[in-house]
Amino acid sequence: MADEVKSVDVTTEEKPKRGRKKSTETPTKKATTPKKTAAKKAEVKTTVTAKKETAPEIGLKSFTFEFNDKKYTEKDLFDRVKAYISSHPYIVAHDIEIFVKPADACAYFTIDGFSNPDFKIDL
Repeated sequence: MADEVKSVDVTTEEKPKRGRKKSTETPTKKATTPKKTAAKKAEVKTTVTAKKETAPEIGLKSFTFEFNDKKYTEKDLFDRVKAYISSHPYIVAHDIEIFVKPADACAYFTIDGFSNPDFKIDL
């Protein structure tokens, strides 16, 4: 048997190029656009400073709540928690959160995000 070689003519069509088309604009138009953005940035900066001047600062002076004809302040509860921590020398506390639960007539607290059933103050 003889080896036959078939030749096939392949015509290549030009595919459209991908990507951005080259612009025919003049460089003078490109130079004007940065000035517009700089002007917009200046407008934004002035509006931000105006908002800061009009906002009043409000500070919490004290927190007091009344339960069973007794008044409790934030300082009172915090002092009770500090007394609990000082009576347990193995506890090292950096962050303390206090949660008041009037249904149980007590306040629970967490130390550094950890809770324990013993972390409780009776009201």
